[in-house]
Amino acid sequence: MPRCKTSTFAYLIYPFQEGSYKAGGALMAQDISMGILPQLYASTAPAAKGGVFYGPKTFRLRGYPAEQAVNDAVDDLALSKRFWEKSEALTGVSYL
Repeated sequence: MPRCKTSTFAYLIYPFQEGSYKAGGALMAQDISMGILPQLYASTAPAAKGGVFYGPKTFRLRGYPAEQAVNDAVDDLALSKRFWEKSEALTGVSYL
């Protein structure tokens, strides 16, 4: 049970919330041993191609690694430049 009881209602529905997270997680997520496979495949598999995004095969949520389409924002050079500059400003680290 949660340690912080903000209301009686929140306390009473906690078991239902926990159950729904477990059920939803089982459908929309996978354990760490499967979750790490796309990164391992991309970095170590001889068949992996450079410049390609690898992710879970089934709805991009579960399964073995497969080549996936990337978000259109990845190809937006102005957005990428802004992101890089903001990252440098926030971290105080400049790479280029």
